[in-house]
Amino acid sequence: MSPPPFEEMPPVTMEAPENSAPPPPNLKRKLGGRPKGSAPKRIKVKGPTKLRKGKPVTAEVPLDVWQMVLSYCPQKFLFKARQINKSFHHALSYESAWRKNRIQNYGSDMPDPLPGMKEWDYARLIDGMGCMDCGNKKTRKCYWAFQKRWCAKCLEKNTLSEHGASNIKEQYPKLFDCIPYAVVDSYRHYESAGYYTRTWNRAGHGRQEVYQNADVTFMMGEIDDYLKEEPTEEHQEEWFAGKTEMRVDLMKKIQVIEDWVELPKRDKRTEGQRLKAERVAFFEEKALSLTPPLTPEVLELIPAFGRAIEIAKPPTERSWKALLPKLELDRAAAEDMVSTRNLGDADDNARLKQSRVDLYYARQYNGSLQQRVVLHVADQVMDEFIEDNSIDDRDFALLILREVRNRYYNDNILHGPNNRGPNNPLLLDDAIMVFKEAICPAIDGWGDAVRSKKAKLFKCPGCTRTDVNAKYDFEDLIAHLSKHSSKLGDFTHFRKPGFEVMDPLLGGVGLVVEWPKNLPVLATHQTSTGKWDPDDESPYQRAQPADLGKKRAIRLFDNRYSMGTQHIPIDRFAANAMYAAQEFRDTNLHAKYKTLIGFKFALFQWYKQPHTEASPEPPREELDEINIQLMKDGEYDLFHGFRCPNCVDAKLSKLRKFAEKDQSYADLLAHFKAAHNDENWVTAFMAMPSDDELWAELSEPFQERSMEVFEKIFPTRKASQIYSMIEFEKTFHFHTGSQPKVYVPPVTPVQPDLLGLTDTGSGISLGHSASNSPYRAPVARMI
Repeated sequence: MSPPPFEEMPPVTMEAPENSAPPPPNLKRKLGGRPKGSAPKRIKVKGPTKLRKGKPVTAEVPLDVWQMVLSYCPQKFLFKARQINKSFHHALSYESAWRKNRIQNYGSDMPDPLPGMKEWDYARLIDGMGCMDCGNKKTRKCYWAFQKRWCAKCLEKNTLSEHGASNIKEQYPKLFDCIPYAVVDSYRHYESAGYYTRTWNRAGHGRQEVYQNADVTFMMGEIDDYLKEEPTEEHQEEWFAGKTEMRVDLMKKIQVIEDWVELPKRDKRTEGQRLKAERVAFFEEKALSLTPPLTPEVLELIPAFGRAIEIAKPPTERSWKALLPKLELDRAAAEDMVSTRNLGDADDNARLKQSRVDLYYARQYNGSLQQRVVLHVADQVMDEFIEDNSIDDRDFALLILREVRNRYYNDNILHGPNNRGPNNPLLLDDAIMVFKEAICPAIDGWGDAVRSKKAKLFKCPGCTRTDVNAKYDFEDLIAHLSKHSSKLGDFTHFRKPGFEVMDPLLGGVGLVVEWPKNLPVLATHQTSTGKWDPDDESPYQRAQPADLGKKRAIRLFDNRYSMGTQHIPIDRFAANAMYAAQEFRDTNLHAKYKTLIGFKFALFQWYKQPHTEASPEPPREELDEINIQLMKDGEYDLFHGFRCPNCVDAKLSKLRKFAEKDQSYADLLAHFKAAHNDENWVTAFMAMPSDDELWAELSEPFQERSMEVFEKIFPTRKASQIYSMIEFEKTFHFHTGSQPKVYVPPVTPVQPDLLGLTDTGSGISLGHSASNSPYRAPVARMI
């Protein structure tokens, strides 16, 4: 009998109760590693960084890798890279990174930085741009004697010439042997760091030494501190000898760097000149091979040729093909100019010259009928314009000349409708005559040399250079215009037949060219564009209303007195001037107004004390003291930027520049001692702003703080504060216990008031009549 079939029982599952605890963890260590038959785990290795669009790179680059990458970048880029992020800023915070980059870009023969100079400061002087003082972004010139990159104005402001340092040398005789210096020419153009042999030095210019103001200030303080220890003469000699030796070593290192920088520039300029000469020879040869040939005499008149030969690159066939169409475009006009230049045989030239000579002598002494009529018209126009106070001084002459020409032609004077123009045309010589005979006497009658000088100066419309601000007298400008007629352009109007055979002493271009509707003369406030249309009838461009002349006569200091300080005696003129000027240190007031207030305050204080008749004004030694104090305090721009009011009409250019260009205080003081030592310095030392200019500046909304300081040191005088001379003497006797001898000037014709200002139009000098009355009574000075 067989057994019964086996029945599978269903699996039994046991459910844990809801509140039961979880089973304990299996704390038994698993032995044997990974299970049999399973593959080992793969170690993840990062591959190269994949650059995908729209997905930023997250991979981190080590710092040393970045330093290696940056060492191959241009040095200019490092200044920008330093501002990208913290990693780049950190990578470029090591001098080694900048040193590797410098060697990589310039080679190992480049001199190392000067002692104490960081690598990034060295790189900034080599490759940087922008003035380190005023921020002018176009400045590139580095003055290695001072390790500074300045514009021309800041170079003059921040340096002291050896002529201006004469009074400092008297007090500190060995100071300038301890600091570096630069050599400049007579135009204050930088030559080199010290005197030493170099091949790129310019010749033919007077040279002088200049020193950095900051170096002078630092060394003055160091000498004063050293002398406080009262060293012996032997120790002083050793100390100064050590400083001098340090200066010599520093100058040698500076000269090595300067030669490394400048010599390649000289070689580059020499190579550029060679390439330009090669282009001239190549283009002239190609032009002569044309049919008909184009001669060099014609080529010189074509502007496109002049521009092509200024390119410092080797000439090629491609450059010739680009130039040829431009030459053909102006060829006919240039050949016509050459034909008018070659007038014919000697007999033709002699007849033409004789006709010009006859015209010149016929117009001598303004004796012709036409000249008398033109001067009559000019007198009528002058009577109308002389009372018009809305005309700026710079526009005065040109507006009158334009009106004289228009009235002469429009009123049919001297000629009828059938013969006007060709028979009796006005020449440029007539314009010169009107300017000299009618306009100049009226301008000179203003009684202000500086104002009159500026009203007689003009600009050339053909001179477009911004680095040269050339201004001419009217007659000199007419003669200058012929220089622009040497090439095709707007000024070929001045190249007339017979001009080449004219003697410049016999009228020059004035007897050849007619007086055009639009004179080729610009006022000093107008902009030169290099273009000129003689038939332009557009309205005259006047000066803006903000530029109009100063017609007011404000007496700002008449009803004020100086509020001094107890720490400075009233007879310390230099100290009082510095105190008042430095009170405006934290204000927005311009330095020229600070200087004006400083001098006025010091004069007010000075005249609070009794004076003898022999010495009513402060001694000139006070001016030297101001110069020394400026250097000690580091206030280099406080008394900077003034002109000499006495040299406006000087014949010598070396003197006239002191009236035409802003000067430093030290240079102006040295000039005054050399050229005007016999004059009263209070009235003739420097030209300053007028009272109305100062008041206009103080009234600006942003000058509230300046006005507060001004009211503090120059409070308004009350009636109770105005003493008579007797009260003044009593007050002085009460304080001193003795009766003083007070100098009271007699009633005399008005002399320049030492407390006022002499108005000079655009500038003033210290000195001004206090009243319009021809006589002035003695005025008591208040304590």
